[in-house]
Amino acid sequence: MQLITSLDIRNSEYLSKNRLISYHHQLRLIFSLGTQVKNVLEIGIFNSLLTDILKNNGYNVTTADVDPNLKPEIILDLTTDFTLPKDKFDA
Repeated sequence: MQLITSLDIRNSEYLSKNRLISYHHQLRLIFSLGTQVKNVLEIGIFNSLLTDILKNNGYNVTTADVDPNLKPEIILDLTTDFTLPKDKFDA
């Protein structure tokens, strides 16, 4: 598996129209749940834009990624068996 930080991708290349639309839809869904959601697990954090927006809106965000160079709070490889803390994340 190749890590995203080894691909020499700049934020300007990563932030395509489709990715920004995806961020918009993710935020819209989370915001629509109101007070049901306080603790969010973000998996795949390349530039942390979504994390920053959520934190600025009062959410507790835990980051997870397979790439340790991105400094996620949880190193998580979705191709292997893994467990997450129970009852910690709302979304």
